[in-house]
Amino acid sequence: MRNRSRALAALLALAASALMLLPTTTASAADDPTVTWGVRPADNDQGSGRPNYSYTLAPGSTVQDAFVVTNHGDKTISLAVYAADGFVSTSGQLDLVGHDVASTDVGAWLQPGKGSIKIKPGKSVQVPFTLTVPADATPGDHTGGIVSSMATVGDSSISVERRLGSRVHVRVAGDLAPALTVEGMSVTHSGSTDLVPRGTATVRFTVVNTGNVRLGGTVALRLHGPFGLLGTTATVPDLPELLPGSRHDVSVTVPDVPATLAVFADATVTPVVVDAAAGTVVPVVVRASGWGWGAPWLVLLVVALLVAWAVRRLVVRRRRRKGRRAVAVPVDPDAAVSGTTASGSVASGVASAERVPGGDSPGAPDDVAWLPEPAAAASTSEAPDGPTS
Repeated sequence: MRNRSRALAALLALAASALMLLPTTTASAADDPTVTWGVRPADNDQGSGRPNYSYTLAPGSTVQDAFVVTNHGDKTISLAVYAADGFVSTSGQLDLVGHDVASTDVGAWLQPGKGSIKIKPGKSVQVPFTLTVPADATPGDHTGGIVSSMATVGDSSISVERRLGSRVHVRVAGDLAPALTVEGMSVTHSGSTDLVPRGTATVRFTVVNTGNVRLGGTVALRLHGPFGLLGTTATVPDLPELLPGSRHDVSVTVPDVPATLAVFADATVTPVVVDAAAGTVVPVVVRASGWGWGAPWLVLLVVALLVAWAVRRLVVRRRRRKGRRAVAVPVDPDAAVSGTTASGSVASGVASAERVPGGDSPGAPDDVAWLPEPAAAASTSEAPDGPTS
């Protein structure tokens, strides 16, 4: 029970520390709803009314900018300020790594002028920062953010961090190569017991940003049976913004798909470059396919019964043919016929079987061998000696 309480508390702490990356954000502290603050990019030579920070810089370049934090509450608040690397969460949202995770990209390049600030009610504080791109930075897009953070202690003595920040996008000059790939495409089908078999199909795959610029995208999905028959299209939500190296899992459930034993899916992914500055680079459209079993159970049962009937019929016919097959009649040596030749010698003969088509009996098969009637023994006699007249 104690372990469950700790796990629940840790989960609540994690949820409370989630970063809301909006251009201008207002939030309430967990323990005092009257304490609120907001953040935004400063209006200066870099631009005004900006939703976030966006720079195109050469390796080794440096830029100066500022971060504005406003206290909308009626109490003085204390906040920490730091930078962090960005990543795409499993839900497809852009997030920042925690304060206890070492940053290696934009979070390490950006240095705030102040690590902590105090803001009186209704006042704003401008925090300057310096962003320096390393000389060996790779070309393409790099994303992070600048964060204002308030740590509070809840009823369970769990420290909760509330964070509000603004995105920082840096495009390092060099060759740009937008590219998406599709991995692990699979199809599952519920099968069907209906006479006209249809069921629910689920298509899953992963889209990976293998290029070096931020990309969104659209997906066209078609399901069909063998040879492209009985096709149907499915609606797929647009891909979220994917940072270079990011992965996004896609799962689409499609109802009323024919169960054609083998169900195929074809996906066409069209990448969309997020930053218009990369519009001169044309991403390559990606196509992927997958398949899975979709069993029409009733149809398979009927087919199985028909096959069983055909096999049984074949076996019965073979047995009948075997029963009619002719069996040769052997010649019995005891049936040999003895006689004397015309010269008076005794002949010991064996009757030979002679094939008589049709036999002597009506309806007898053609392949029965019948014995001919034994020939009468030939004999000669001499007149007895006697008186002659």
